[in-house]
Amino acid sequence: MRSYVLSILEPDKVNLSAWIAPVFPDPEQVEAELRRVVLPYVRWEPAEEAQAGDLAVCRTESELPRFQKNRLKLLIGSGMFHSELEQAVIGMTPGNCRAVALPEGEVLITLLELSRQKTPEPDDEMIHRLGLDGIDTVEAYRAYLFGKLRRDKAAELLPEPLSRLIREVIGGSEFVLCREDWESVVRMRIERSRILFRQEGIDMERAKPEDFRGRIPVQSYYELLALEQSEAWQNLCLYLLGRNWAGIDGYVPEKTQYEENIKNYCKTWHASEENAREANTWEAFVFSEYVSHAVNRLKKTVMEQLLREDG
Repeated sequence: MRSYVLSILEPDKVNLSAWIAPVFPDPEQVEAELRRVVLPYVRWEPAEEAQAGDLAVCRTESELPRFQKNRLKLLIGSGMFHSELEQAVIGMTPGNCRAVALPEGEVLITLLELSRQKTPEPDDEMIHRLGLDGIDTVEAYRAYLFGKLRRDKAAELLPEPLSRLIREVIGGSEFVLCREDWESVVRMRIERSRILFRQEGIDMERAKPEDFRGRIPVQSYYELLALEQSEAWQNLCLYLLGRNWAGIDGYVPEKTQYEENIKNYCKTWHASEENAREANTWEAFVFSEYVSHAVNRLKKTVMEQLLREDG
């Protein structure tokens, strides 16, 4: 490859403040996640007077077959059986009977049993039993949840600022780009798609829109060619950036990684090893690894901005 980098605009030199703001989760969301810890410890205990949320076991008598039940369980307020009947149970105590006039007809309901959910407060012992390394208290787990929710939200917001940062870094860097290298990138990408189609018995140049559906966001070979041509310059730049940063980081794609990638491809797509190697050449793997190395460095910059504490 004759193309190379002359200078790089480092990602941390790009001001992203116009595109992103620091991410902080809703405190109630943190508490809601914390309350999940107590779910295995929730118990149902006998209650004296029915209220919404209680579990009632009733006997219902009626000329209507639907309401002729010896032991009907009602979660009061859920509406899972009959919302009006559930509401009629509120205020009853075990052993009480009540005649209820429903739109369908009259029902005599007897409350046999009543239980109420007892939800304990989370404590340090519950947290310890989660088995999270270094997290043994409620406060430590709360801090852990806060950080996790921040990272999850930041990951959701990542694509747009990442796309902008890629454009800024490429636009602010200097390259010597050769047309034959651009053509090589287009050819490599198109050939991979051609192989994948051929392995399924499809001639890509003659493929119909439905053949592309669920694979690539185009409807014909010519649209695919135009897409790859338009993206090849950016992919080439990312490859050059990635190779440069990989040299600084001491990273080199290795054959062991490639072999693991082939195994995973075979397992995921139920492909033969021969087909996997045909569709995923060593050269394409190396190119993709350097592109990924560049993208990962750019992602790191965006995530750091999203997770910064100021603002």
